[in-house]
Amino acid sequence: MFDKQIHKDDFKLRILVTNGCNKACPNCLNDFQPKGCAYIDPVKAYEVIRPYCMFMRKKGLTPKVEFSGGEPGSHPFLWDMLIYAKQYGAFTKVNTNGLSLRHSLTTNVVDCWHVGVTECDPKLLAKIKKVNGQAQYVVTINDLGKLPIIIDFYKEVPIKLFADFNEKGERLKVIKNLILYYADKYKNIKTRHTGIQENRGKLCRGCKKKCITLKAIWLLPDGSITLCPQRERMIWRRTIPNMEELYSQHKVGG
Repeated sequence: MFDKQIHKDDFKLRILVTNGCNKACPNCLNDFQPKGCAYIDPVKAYEVIRPYCMFMRKKGLTPKVEFSGGEPGSHPFLWDMLIYAKQYGAFTKVNTNGLSLRHSLTTNVVDCWHVGVTECDPKLLAKIKKVNGQAQYVVTINDLGKLPIIIDFYKEVPIKLFADFNEKGERLKVIKNLILYYADKYKNIKTRHTGIQENRGKLCRGCKKKCITLKAIWLLPDGSITLCPQRERMIWRRTIPNMEELYSQHKVGG
């Protein structure tokens, strides 16, 4: 469940298309972003998608482009960016609260849907089933009693449980143990590690911060580019850095 090597060979492009959202879920995994109303210029996204995908294909690897936020479905050009990524052979993923699922192109340009759920919503469940999506639920110490209700309601689709990244000590231990219990009980439940990874490249040497997701290029709503989700190291603005350089920073043993 808490595999600290799970991202060993990852080198994704994470596009945070906005830091805004139409909801205010208290347990949101917002990729370390402060909430706001910024939207990425799609041209800036194209300028990074193309060289990233071409670099990965030259390496013999599958380019993986993830769109998140904030709520990516609020971006007026989300579908244009998705189609562009698909044209360059990318495996595409959208992290959404369900707003993105309203579009008719969903089954053609998105390979993987991660839909954050906070309540039992029959309409949302129907949409997730229609696109073969996955429900995601962040388990907080205050919602432990709600967890079995959520699991029972969304049991017709795969469910991914996250331990609350902000919890520490005994509270986090309680959450992890409960997640393990349900993961053992239900075959459709997946989990993931949300602590310090042990497969970091040279960029992360000496850093003690916890990160939910590492080993990616992060394209932020203001158009800046970073390899660090917490914006601690290697940030560029207005220029497209060399992909080989970025790749080497996250490569294990690099």
